[in-house]
Amino acid sequence: MTLKAGQKCTAIRRVLVPRQQLKAFGDAVTTRLGAMKVGNPRNPDVKVGPVVNKAQQSSCLEGLTKLKEECDVLFGGDKNFRPIDADPQNSAFVQPALLLQERTRCKIRS
Repeated sequence: MTLKAGQKCTAIRRVLVPRQQLKAFGDAVTTRLGAMKVGNPRNPDVKVGPVVNKAQQSSCLEGLTKLKEECDVLFGGDKNFRPIDADPQNSAFVQPALLLQERTRCKIRS
């Protein structure tokens, strides 16, 4: 999830965590994401760059909005955050997000 300075289409989408470890896991990932600098990838401090374009940014933010209907936000996903060393009006940044969905809806098929 934090390997390169850019958004990853292959970023982790789901993690199954035992209920008794959920808070510790959420706290650890939130701490790590909070330390990641989002912005211009030419800046040596930045770890997360922009998505490809404004259309992809809109798609990501729309997806986050839908997910927030079913999930609690543990970190990020704020469409108004300020990227480092970049103009948010002329760039396409999406802040990393960590969402929690405790209610399971999946059915196990045998």
